Amino acid sequence: NHRRLGPFHIIDNAHSRQILYMTENDNEEIDETGAYAGTSSDGTIEEEESPTEVISSYKSKISTRRTGTEARPGSSAQTPIDVTMKFGGSSLANAERIDHVANLIKDRTNPPPNEDGSPSGENPVRPRAVICSAMGKTTNSLLAAGEMALEGRVDIEALRTLHLGTCRKFDIPERTRNDVKKLLDECEDMLNGVRLIQELSPK
Repeated sequence: NHRRLGPFHIIDNAHSRQILYMTENDNEEIDETGAYAGTSSDGTIEEEESPTEVISSYKSKISTRRTGTEARPGSSAQTPIDVTMKFGGSSLANAERIDHVANLIKDRTNPPPNEDGSPSGENPVRPRAVICSAMGKTTNSLLAAGEMALEGRVDIEALRTLHLGTCRKFDIPERTRNDVKKLLDECEDMLNGVRLIQELSPK
């Protein structure tokens, strides 16, 4: 007799392949093919699909084709290519570089027409994600600020100038600008903590 405690499990090792089955009540049995054989209320035997058959059936219903990427029949529009974009710190070093990256994404998403007005032959892309590194040398500046805090000095004015200046350049809403200020204040508070306790551990 077996009692089901959870779903079945497949175990593979170098010597054998085992499929473990668990049943829900003492009236159920498992035959050699792996199918469930349960006793119904009227005493007849009911068989269910084996787990392997269930998995195969499930996989056969999964479509690998992505929806929404096909061009309409008869349309000259090209099918967008799904991409993930990654930009390093030097590409986002200042407001001008960020503006260049933003226009680059826009042009790749919707390629502009050729000089003669004809449609661009370039395939458009559809960014699934745009990953941006910290601006310029921000990471190096933070590491240096930590070392300076151990020496008793706290100074993040260069970071404030870079980030708040960029916010002003793009006329970022005041609410977002305040969020940036709060993050900079938190950074300064943490560095003051490092200065006071003289500890700069990974935590």
